[in-house]
Amino acid sequence: MTAAALAERWVEHRGYRVWTGTAAGDPTRPPLVCVPGGPGLSHAYLAGLAALAARGGSVIFYDPVGCGASDRPTEIQWSLDFVTGEIVAVLDGLALPRAHLYAHSFGGIPAVEVALAHPQRTAGLILSSVPLDVREYMAVVLRFIAELGPELGAALARGEYDPRARDLAYARAYYEYVKRHICRLTPLPDVIRDPGYNWEAHRALKGGLLLYTGALRRWSALDRLGALAAPALLCCGRHDAVTAAACRAAAGRMPRAEVEVFADSSHLPHLEEPERYRDVLSAFLARADQAPATSAR
Repeated sequence: MTAAALAERWVEHRGYRVWTGTAAGDPTRPPLVCVPGGPGLSHAYLAGLAALAARGGSVIFYDPVGCGASDRPTEIQWSLDFVTGEIVAVLDGLALPRAHLYAHSFGGIPAVEVALAHPQRTAGLILSSVPLDVREYMAVVLRFIAELGPELGAALARGEYDPRARDLAYARAYYEYVKRHICRLTPLPDVIRDPGYNWEAHRALKGGLLLYTGALRRWSALDRLGALAAPALLCCGRHDAVTAAACRAAAGRMPRAEVEVFADSSHLPHLEEPERYRDVLSAFLARADQAPATSAR
């Protein structure tokens, strides 16, 4: 399904227009709202998930403020509260009383906050390569950086903590890391190169390209996962910095969670193993739609 097949609407969030696009599915089933990562990415790299609408409820994408077809303000105070409120604005603006939330990577941080704050509106939760404890995730990233070897590892670490040190050696090290732990496809798919990336939001909330050195460097949901009552699916790739062990440990804290590890993938299994990925998500959504609704708190 192409972007042209999406039904476009704009919703409002704190005075800014947010683009949404819907792939129509079964109207009797809760829709799937897709939260992109980055922070700073548009929906484009997730667009293949529109195919899920053929087997389930509608699939809804949105471009966060600052990227894609949404408004791009030049001065804004980026915060977790802003990006969390943006998801709620999409739910409210499209009049969705209940929906599944799909989130990739950083997008899982605001998605988890929404699911915790609005359990009655969360039909299910899919967390794909989501760091549920940033410091735990950072430890794995630093280990992977060290495994690049002393020269590449040192260059990459320097550039992560100090943008002024992002020289040619940093670029070589970064792309070696990408090939091992972000996307193992050769060549890299064009869809992951987002020319409209929102670097201001990225620097404020995450910081480095790989490491969390910004405002959310200490974020964790581990002690709150028990309150996520909706059915949940935690996904990761075998070569991902969001490890299978971390996913299983997090799922063990959740009432109704399951884990899927994609053996031939790293951080982008929806691109690296697209058919199996969609099969896994479709089956999970079917099960979740048969589960009892989460009671309101």
